[in-house]
Amino acid sequence: MGLISKIKIKAGNYFLNREVIRHRKVEASNWQSAKSIGIIYRIDDERSFKHIRWYIKELKKRYGSKRIFALGYSDEKNAPAYLSHGLEFDYFIKKDLNWYGKPRSKSSDSFTSEQFDMLIDFTDGSCVPLRFVLLSSRATFKIGRYAKNNEEIYDLLISLEDDSWNHFMEQLDKYVGMIRHADKAV
Repeated sequence: MGLISKIKIKAGNYFLNREVIRHRKVEASNWQSAKSIGIIYRIDDERSFKHIRWYIKELKKRYGSKRIFALGYSDEKNAPAYLSHGLEFDYFIKKDLNWYGKPRSKSSDSFTSEQFDMLIDFTDGSCVPLRFVLLSSRATFKIGRYAKNNEEIYDLLISLEDDSWNHFMEQLDKYVGMIRHADKAV
């Protein structure tokens, strides 16, 4: 990683720390009570994109038809051929960022304006552009991987022994399924 990239990441983290975490009403949701779910993830390759598509199909199959929307970030300058803008999936790329990594695209703006019942972050929290999306989101229940610097951001932190997506999905399914919701206890 070059010096300029390091400076951009450092600046991005500086501006992230200055972002105001809006006071929001936190309302825990389980799989049955959540009517809308947002997912953010990093698109490293076609496999990661397909993995999220598979996961959304599984959620719909297991818990009924829900409004689920996934927003991915690819660190490429041009969108890979397998990506397309759609009803359940959208993305932004490196050219959609300002100089310190804050997204400035229609897809990220649209995503952050939605008030999801649940927002699931599939990253480890270190991706600056997705961190901006996470902090700007109006979701009422935010879920992500445990890390010391994530304690103030997520409402449910999941600690992992195995860092794989499959393990995260298993733990996510288990712990979100255990939540008792005022409308409907599980």
